[in-house]
Amino acid sequence: MNARELADRHSFAEDETPHDVAYDALTTDEQHAARFDRPRSAVPLRLAVVSDPHVAGDEHGTWKMLHRTRDRFRATLAEVEALGVDALLLSGDLTKDGEEENLDWIEAALDDVDIPVLAVPGNHDVKEFPVSAFAERFTDDGFPVHLRLDGLDVIGLNSAMSPAETEGDDPELDVVSEDQLDWLEATLPGTTDPIVVSHHNLPGLVEHIGSDGWAPHPPVGNADALVDVLAAHDVPLHLSGHVHLLSLTRPRGVRGLISPSLASFPQSYLLLEIDLTGTTVRCRTTATRADVEESYDEGRAHSARSTLISDLNAEQLRALPLVDERNGPSRGIDPIRPDSVEASRDDGHTD
Repeated sequence: MNARELADRHSFAEDETPHDVAYDALTTDEQHAARFDRPRSAVPLRLAVVSDPHVAGDEHGTWKMLHRTRDRFRATLAEVEALGVDALLLSGDLTKDGEEENLDWIEAALDDVDIPVLAVPGNHDVKEFPVSAFAERFTDDGFPVHLRLDGLDVIGLNSAMSPAETEGDDPELDVVSEDQLDWLEATLPGTTDPIVVSHHNLPGLVEHIGSDGWAPHPPVGNADALVDVLAAHDVPLHLSGHVHLLSLTRPRGVRGLISPSLASFPQSYLLLEIDLTGTTVRCRTTATRADVEESYDEGRAHSARSTLISDLNAEQLRALPLVDERNGPSRGIDPIRPDSVEASRDDGHTD
């Protein structure tokens, strides 16, 4: 389904514009993106999930709005600190392309806030340096990372590898290593309603074909092995980013919540509110209405791929919640549904 077909199938009213509908959804406190029966916590918790901020300097010319990324990241940090979140989860692609200058900037920005942070690398974060360099900055002992909160556990996995660290002509870069899977097998039985975070998502996104033949980035390379472990230990929630698309999958009963990008439309992050009744997910932005309009227009103008992602995000926000496990089935758009459908392989786009 290309962007034109999507627009025909899910047309907005004459007095609606996709960016205005998206902005209204992102700034309405009563609106929730999803409600899950689990995870649960005896102690009420708030977690902020920021994905794909792609922090860069004063650069232009891409639908990721690189010239806005530092301001957007700073504003988001200020907001989640003011909200009193219990932890900030960064699900990868913190930087444009793993530049040392941008990693330095991210570190300094995080040092300015008093929030526990769990960060995992994305494919863009390891283009210039190996994963070990990322781990030295953002972890105490490398990956996996285990954040124990008063009520539940959060685990961060590395699913990205620098090309310089691989061998062979066709290495599989985007996998959760065997030693991390073994660690999960040993650790998950002692956790409470664990949330697992990686940059690359679980399988389940239905194929979306644009006019250039684009389909969503593939899931983590050894998705079946990862899902086997998560399902065997009844992990209630997996968080990821990578595809810049607010969406939800559910392979073998494991909820796979995919965060939108902080950089591209709709320039938003997720706020998880967890208590004894379950988890409420809100999608929020610190952008102004004009900022959201700008990012939507840039997304529509950049490529067939970014056009499709922008339109899908607009439709997802218009049709929230993705799922409400307390009040009936998902109201998400037809092409994205919470079941296990093998995602198509990437067509070579990494932007």
